[in-house]
Order: sequence, then C-alpha cells, then structure tokens
Amino acid sequence: MKFLADENCGSTLVTALTAAGHDVKSIARTGPGMNDESVFALAEKEGRVLLTHDRGFGRIAENAKERPPAIVLMRLRNIGAKTRAEIVARAIAETGELLAGHFTVIGVTSVRSRPYKS
Repeated sequence: MKFLADENCGSTLVTALTAAGHDVKSIARTGPGMNDESVFALAEKEGRVLLTHDRGFGRIAENAKERPPAIVLMRLRNIGAKTRAEIVARAIAETGELLAGHFTVIGVTSVRSRPYKS
C-alpha cells in the first residue's frame, strides 16, 4: 500500500511501515515545511493514503471538490514512538485496502472509519 506520512508522523512509524512492505513517502524527508493543502494535493495526485496527527486534514477533505485521498488520523499522542508505530502498523494490517475512500481514526484501543460521501 502507498502512504504519505505527514511531517508529524516521525521516522519510527515510517521505518515500521516500510519494513512491513509498504511504499511510504515522508514529508519530513522530501518536503519539510510543506503546507497542509500541498501535502493533501500530493497524496491525492500520487494515490497515497495520508497519515497524520493533524485534524485539519478532515476539514480540507470535507471541502475538496473531488473525492479526497484516504486519510488516517492518528490519535496517539503521549505514547512512545515505538508503541505508536506498532499500533498503526497493526491497524493497517487489519484494515488494509479498506482504507481506500475512507477517513479513518486510529486510537490506542480503537479504529473508526467512515466512507467519504459520493
């Protein structure tokens, strides 16, 4: 699966997902300081699932003129990077291709997903 890791994701998560066989592009490595609209557009253009801790992407998706890219919002603050990466990698392994066309929220003990309106 192809992912775009927002700048706030951290290298531990990027490394874990890459090790799991995913194609992960990291904004921290390729475009630090890029604004949210540009990150969103890049995910859309490249067909990548956007990984972020930033709730603002939900508002951008709601206002998108075309179907937005899949977004995974991680609500995993105040836990270690390794534990955060394990939770996200496990949730992605369990949900897989079902992320497409959805806004998904990963919490410490839950994964919630809703499809975009057509």
